Amino acid sequence: MSSQKYDFIDLILLIGTNPLPNYVVAKYFHNTNKTLERVWLIYSETTDFYQGTEQYAKDIKKVLEKEFKESDVRYLLYNLSDISRARTIEERVAKILSEQSGRRKVHLNYTGGTKAMSVHAYRALEKEFGEGFSASYLDARDYRIKFDKNPDIDTGDLRKAIQLEMPDLFSLHNSEILVGSTNNEYFEAISDLDGSIRDNIMQSIADLAKEEKLLDLREWLNTANQGELFSGEKSKGEIEETMAIFNDNHHENE
Repeated sequence: MSSQKYDFIDLILLIGTNPLPNYVVAKYFHNTNKTLERVWLIYSETTDFYQGTEQYAKDIKKVLEKEFKESDVRYLLYNLSDISRARTIEERVAKILSEQSGRRKVHLNYTGGTKAMSVHAYRALEKEFGEGFSASYLDARDYRIKFDKNPDIDTGDLRKAIQLEMPDLFSLHNSEILVGSTNNEYFEAISDLDGSIRDNIMQSIADLAKEEKLLDLREWLNTANQGELFSGEKSKGEIEETMAIFNDNHHENE
């Protein structure tokens, strides 16, 4: 992991429908920034036009608080009522730290959320905090955090630096039902796999859990074995093909 030192007090995360990147970013800065006091999880409310992300924010908060039980860092949820209006976003984001005394250093990671949320949150915070504001995003191509003002910072590949326990992956997707002693041997079997194949399998399982199609890991494992998922290297496409078989079996049994 990078030896870079950070000194911002507040970390602001925009919560979209994929909680994993925000978890990775929050954990990275938790481990590397000793001055961090608060993590703000900004989520969208549910409307007639789009799905809200409050549950994802709650899941991220729950997993991180469990993982860092001894830490004094606080995780705060903050809602945006209308993510389609620039003025609403800017006004709400600007008020996040309005009651805090003194000028603070604030960091925005805009990996999650909508493009509108990213643009207008960035604009509001930069205007409010000036030189005390910094920003970054998690690059999906190489799994490194890229910093707007300091492009030379290399965080390293965070897939290697940030470890996520299998039960916590399900917790991030609000799927506590999967966590239990009867499934531990399967969690361990998947965790023992190498790099990218493990990551792709874990994400595929999480996607199924999020869609409420995966109630017992043993059922999934039977399908995985039938599709020879654990024999040799598998591409993301081959993993998805095996997952499609599981989906077909699931629908037949409904």
